[in-house]
Amino acid sequence: MKKILVVLAFLFLAVSPSYAATIDAAISLSGSDFLQSFNVTNNSTGGLSITKIVYSFGTPADGIATWDTKTGGGVASDFLSNPEWFQTVTWSGLSIAPGASYSIPAYSLDIDLIETLSPLSVTGATIDYSGTSLANAYFGVEYNDGYGLRTVELNETGWTTDQNLQVTAAVPLPSAFLLLGPGLLGLAALKKKFVS
Repeated sequence: MKKILVVLAFLFLAVSPSYAATIDAAISLSGSDFLQSFNVTNNSTGGLSITKIVYSFGTPADGIATWDTKTGGGVASDFLSNPEWFQTVTWSGLSIAPGASYSIPAYSLDIDLIETLSPLSVTGATIDYSGTSLANAYFGVEYNDGYGLRTVELNETGWTTDQNLQVTAAVPLPSAFLLLGPGLLGLAALKKKFVS
């Protein structure tokens, strides 16, 4: 019985939440230049670096924002039927250490509005479209922890409103879960011993 309790305690420790690091990225978008610039600060713990940033207007539709021509050093993707306009810009190959920031200067990007998707009609007028034009928009941050892109939706629909976003997450300690296998094997061996 004592051996069974030891194994159960071992299993409990193996599956209990244990965290090696905390993801914490502070994202600020400037409304003074129509959200065409941003600053991302890596406030994570555990020595994790940001390796990728994604700024997207999401699924295109009538009345949804789009990017025009400028990429601010990123790579454009999700093009509309006219390659001048695209929905997503990605900055890859980054290494933003804890405490460091990455910024895109004012007007490095160029926000437009899809009036109609079919036929494609886009306006470049700098107006505060405060309806639903940012309804599909999101910001993504990827760390070097192997967990992929973590995203957060924009929290305002106006182009001239400052946006302060936060990406937070706890990263499980992988080694804790590696103990689960040996623990199960030990339990199986004890069961076999008592049954036979």
